[in-house]
Amino acid sequence: MKKIILSLLLIGGILTDLRSGVVNNYNDKYSYKINHSRLYAKLIEHGVRYPDIAFAQALLESGYFKSPLFNRANNLFGMQMPTKRPTTATGITNGYSKYQTWSHSVLDYKLLQEALFKRKGEMSRHEYLKYIDRWYSKDGKYIIKIKSIIKKHSYIFVNHKSHI
Repeated sequence: MKKIILSLLLIGGILTDLRSGVVNNYNDKYSYKINHSRLYAKLIEHGVRYPDIAFAQALLESGYFKSPLFNRANNLFGMQMPTKRPTTATGITNGYSKYQTWSHSVLDYKLLQEALFKRKGEMSRHEYLKYIDRWYSKDGKYIIKIKSIIKKHSYIFVNHKSHI
């Protein structure tokens, strides 16, 4: 009877994690867990500009934390190894940056933004969206997808005091 109860509790915990968007990234030796709220909190913690946009990019680029690149390299944003700015990447996997943890990927995105704003100057939200549309988009619908993800997950953004 105890085994049945323990099994039900374990299954219930796994199902709760799946419903909340928690994913174990087993490539990280610390078994770092990522979910939507933790991602957004990390974006805020690192001072990422337009964190809702970065959040949407991370979900889109990582396939909602299920892409092979994310699972092998902790790369949330599809970032390639930079040559002209500091990076937190520890190596390259199939031409893309590899990170020790997903949190390092977020910090590298912040470093990318710093280099971008230093080179291009400050950008409004609209200008930033136009820039990433040119940089990331392969089908011309990148910003439509980003805005859709932001709208779908807006409940996460309003629960945080800091919204840059």
